[in-house]
Amino acid sequence: METKARKKLYNRIYVAKRRAKDTEADNARMREFRKNNPQSLEQKRNARGRAIKCRYGITLATYEQMIADQNGLCKLCQNFPKSPGKTCGLVIDHCHVTGKIRGLLCHGCNRSMALLDNPDLLAKAVKYRDQTNG
Repeated sequence: METKARKKLYNRIYVAKRRAKDTEADNARMREFRKNNPQSLEQKRNARGRAIKCRYGITLATYEQMIADQNGLCKLCQNFPKSPGKTCGLVIDHCHVTGKIRGLLCHGCNRSMALLDNPDLLAKAVKYRDQTNG
Protein backbone atom coordinates (compact mmCIF):
# COMPACT_ATOMS: atom_id res chain seq x y z
CA MET A 1 0.00 0.00 0.00
CA GLU A 2 2.81 2.36 0.87
CA THR A 3 4.40 1.78 -2.54
CA LYS A 4 1.14 2.75 -4.25
CA ALA A 5 0.96 6.01 -2.26
CA ARG A 6 4.62 6.81 -3.01
CA LYS A 7 4.07 6.17 -6.72
CA LYS A 8 0.99 8.39 -6.70
CA LEU A 9 2.95 11.20 -5.02
CA TYR A 10 5.84 10.78 -7.47
CA ASN A 11 3.44 10.96 -10.43
CA ARG A 12 1.80 14.10 -9.03
CA ILE A 13 5.18 15.83 -8.64
CA TYR A 14 6.32 14.64 -12.09
CA VAL A 15 3.16 15.96 -13.76
CA ALA A 16 3.45 19.33 -11.98
CA LYS A 17 7.08 19.76 -13.10
CA ARG A 18 6.24 18.64 -16.63
CA ARG A 19 3.26 21.00 -16.83
CA ALA A 20 5.43 23.97 -15.77
CA LYS A 21 8.07 23.06 -18.34
CA ASP A 22 5.45 22.57 -21.08
CA THR A 23 3.79 25.89 -20.20
CA GLU A 24 7.06 27.77 -20.67
CA ALA A 25 7.64 26.09 -24.03
CA ASP A 26 4.02 26.71 -25.10
CA ASN A 27 4.27 30.38 -24.15
CA ALA A 28 7.49 30.76 -26.13
CA ARG A 29 5.90 29.05 -29.14
CA MET A 30 2.84 31.33 -28.95
CA ARG A 31 4.98 34.48 -28.69
CA GLU A 32 6.89 33.39 -31.80
CA PHE A 33 3.66 32.56 -33.64
CA ARG A 34 2.09 35.94 -32.81
CA LYS A 35 5.24 37.73 -33.93
CA ASN A 36 5.22 35.89 -37.26
CA ASN A 37 1.42 35.97 -37.77
CA PRO A 38 0.02 39.34 -36.68
CA GLN A 39 -3.13 38.66 -38.73
CA SER A 40 -4.08 35.82 -36.33
CA LEU A 41 -4.74 38.33 -33.53
CA GLU A 42 -7.00 40.30 -35.86
CA GLN A 43 -8.86 37.10 -36.79
CA LYS A 44 -9.33 36.27 -33.10
CA ARG A 45 -10.61 39.80 -32.44
CA ASN A 46 -13.04 39.54 -35.36
CA ALA A 47 -14.31 36.17 -34.12
CA ARG A 48 -14.87 37.67 -30.65
CA GLY A 49 -16.78 40.55 -32.23
CA ARG A 50 -19.00 38.17 -34.19
CA ALA A 51 -19.71 36.11 -31.07
CA ILE A 52 -20.68 39.21 -29.06
CA LYS A 53 -22.88 40.48 -31.88
CA CYS A 54 -24.61 37.11 -32.25
CA ARG A 55 -25.14 36.44 -28.54
CA TYR A 56 -25.86 39.94 -27.18
CA GLY A 57 -26.68 42.05 -30.25
CA ILE A 58 -23.92 44.62 -29.66
CA THR A 59 -20.77 45.38 -31.61
CA LEU A 60 -17.24 44.88 -30.38
CA ALA A 61 -16.84 48.67 -30.41
CA THR A 62 -19.83 48.99 -28.06
CA TYR A 63 -18.36 46.33 -25.76
CA GLU A 64 -15.00 48.13 -25.70
CA GLN A 65 -16.78 51.42 -24.98
CA MET A 66 -18.54 49.75 -22.02
CA ILE A 67 -15.12 48.67 -20.71
CA ALA A 68 -13.86 52.24 -21.06
CA ASP A 69 -16.98 53.67 -19.37
CA GLN A 70 -16.42 51.34 -16.39
CA ASN A 71 -12.67 52.09 -16.36
CA GLY A 72 -12.03 48.36 -16.74
CA LEU A 73 -13.69 47.69 -13.37
CA CYS A 74 -16.46 45.25 -12.48
CA LYS A 75 -19.72 47.18 -12.30
CA LEU A 76 -20.74 45.37 -9.11
CA CYS A 77 -17.65 45.04 -6.88
CA GLN A 78 -15.68 47.90 -8.52
CA ASN A 79 -12.49 45.80 -8.67
CA PHE A 80 -10.31 44.85 -11.59
CA PRO A 81 -11.12 41.32 -12.68
CA LYS A 82 -8.64 38.64 -11.63
CA SER A 83 -8.17 36.82 -14.92
CA PRO A 84 -4.51 36.08 -15.55
CA GLY A 85 -3.66 35.91 -19.23
CA LYS A 86 -6.88 37.56 -20.38
CA THR A 87 -6.95 41.02 -21.88
CA CYS A 88 -10.01 42.17 -19.96
CA GLY A 89 -11.72 39.44 -17.97
CA LEU A 90 -15.06 41.25 -17.82
CA VAL A 91 -18.11 39.31 -18.93
CA ILE A 92 -21.37 40.71 -20.25
CA ASP A 93 -24.07 40.44 -17.59
CA HIS A 94 -27.56 40.23 -18.99
CA CYS A 95 -31.07 39.33 -17.89
CA HIS A 96 -31.84 35.81 -19.05
CA VAL A 97 -35.54 36.63 -19.32
CA THR A 98 -35.44 39.89 -21.30
CA GLY A 99 -31.94 39.65 -22.76
CA LYS A 100 -31.21 43.23 -21.64
CA ILE A 101 -27.55 43.93 -20.93
CA ARG A 102 -26.96 45.18 -17.38
CA GLY A 103 -23.21 45.81 -17.52
CA LEU A 104 -19.81 44.15 -17.40
CA LEU A 105 -18.93 42.04 -14.37
CA CYS A 106 -16.00 39.98 -13.16
CA HIS A 107 -16.52 36.23 -13.24
CA GLY A 108 -17.25 35.96 -9.51
CA CYS A 109 -19.90 38.68 -9.51
CA ASN A 110 -21.48 37.29 -12.66
CA ARG A 111 -21.81 33.88 -10.99
CA SER A 112 -23.34 35.56 -7.93
CA MET A 113 -25.93 37.28 -10.11
CA ALA A 114 -27.25 33.84 -11.11
CA LEU A 115 -28.41 33.41 -7.51
CA LEU A 116 -30.09 36.80 -7.46
CA ASP A 117 -31.97 35.99 -10.67
CA ASN A 118 -33.49 32.93 -8.96
CA PRO A 119 -35.16 33.88 -5.64
CA ASP A 120 -35.81 30.24 -4.66
CA LEU A 121 -32.15 29.33 -5.14
CA LEU A 122 -31.07 32.45 -3.25
CA ALA A 123 -33.30 31.53 -0.30
CA LYS A 124 -31.88 27.99 -0.31
CA ALA A 125 -28.32 29.37 -0.42
CA VAL A 126 -28.96 31.67 2.56
CA LYS A 127 -30.57 28.83 4.52
CA TYR A 128 -27.64 26.54 3.72
CA ARG A 129 -25.11 29.17 4.77
CA ASP A 130 -26.95 29.83 8.03
CA GLN A 131 -27.22 26.13 8.85
CA THR A 132 -23.56 25.37 8.12
CA ASN A 133 -21.98 28.47 9.72
CA GLY A 134 -22.62 26.87 13.11
